[in-house]
Amino acid sequence: MLPRASVGETAAHIVKSAPDYVIVEAEGPGVLTLSQVYYPGWRASVDSQPAVISTAQVLMSVRLGAGQHTIEFMFDPWTVKTGWLVSAVGWGSLFFGCMVGWLRGRSWKRVDR
Repeated sequence: MLPRASVGETAAHIVKSAPDYVIVEAEGPGVLTLSQVYYPGWRASVDSQPAVISTAQVLMSVRLGAGQHTIEFMFDPWTVKTGWLVSAVGWGSLFFGCMVGWLRGRSWKRVDR
């Protein structure tokens, strides 16, 4: 189900919607309200300029100036980036440990003829 967006009583047009990304086209001035639950990590931009997200009863809203605007909402929490970094370090350490163990095992095995 797509989220709904409106500026006051006027509906806004949702161009693209994904779980972590929403693009809306709307006419200002006013406050665009998106029926998407706000969690820390959501960012917004109005006409490619960073915008401040306000929350009203857990929904997201952005203030718009006069004219036609393209608004992008992106979910990009720092916790996901940190998780990827921790996983990469863990897998790298495991690989390094296995390689060291394999090389040490090969150096101890000598074949005398």
